[in-house]
Amino acid sequence: MLIMSMSLGACGKMAAFNDQIVYKAAARAHNKGDYPRAIELYTKILRNNPGFSTVRYELAVAYLDSRQFREANKQIRILREQKREDLAMELEKLSHMVTSA
Repeated sequence: MLIMSMSLGACGKMAAFNDQIVYKAAARAHNKGDYPRAIELYTKILRNNPGFSTVRYELAVAYLDSRQFREANKQIRILREQKREDLAMELEKLSHMVTSA
């Protein structure tokens, strides 16, 4: 039983490490203007961690940068539902950018 729980803990750490690698790759793609790749990678992380607000915010920005306003707005709505006070100002700016485009 102890070995099993240790293995599960190691799997969780490995998944978190893998998410960090994928996040860095997504950020690089986003910075290079490869929005489809960034969106694919951000989405991959969110499949396993739907509450990862920072990644969801970056996904919304990638959608905005690729002029996919409906998808950007969808991510903004999800973030608002998560009630992340630390992202409130950024969400307001992002929302304004979506509606102004």
